[in-house]
Amino acid sequence: MTSIAHHTQAARAVGRIPSGLFVLGLTTGSARQGVLVSWVQQAGFEPLMVSVAVRADRPIQAALKRGTRFVLNQLAEGQSDLVRRFARSSPGRLDDFEGLELAREPRVEGWSGPVLADALAALHLEVVAVVQEGDHALVLGRVLDGVVHNGQAEPLVHLRKSGAHY
Repeated sequence: MTSIAHHTQAARAVGRIPSGLFVLGLTTGSARQGVLVSWVQQAGFEPLMVSVAVRADRPIQAALKRGTRFVLNQLAEGQSDLVRRFARSSPGRLDDFEGLELAREPRVEGWSGPVLADALAALHLEVVAVVQEGDHALVLGRVLDGVVHNGQAEPLVHLRKSGAHY
């Protein structure tokens, strides 16, 4: 039996769901990890929550457990260099954010992950639940804080030709 994800019309229809592009970052010990994620959605008002899908084979996924704090950096149009940089996994690397300008403002002090200074916006979240099903984990995060760095920028949004692959 063929999976519905590989049905041509269904895959094309799912691929047309627009999604933003974000860099998920967290600090574990002395390491700063980051990965590109695109399936991010608001998931509640009270408390304010966001859901994020993370591919199971990404090294960062193992660190995303209940209580883990992390940052979502929302990318803006024109930041395709960051898309390329964080789209690939870098296992064993201590600092995925090396060489990038990070925000050092009082508002983001104490956040549990790197905040890109050039990001459109950033959210500080705490994992409240993780559902591991199929090839992605669905992470539900409670919003602890947020900052908009560039309110005039347009978010980087993309559509895929197929919902069966990136």
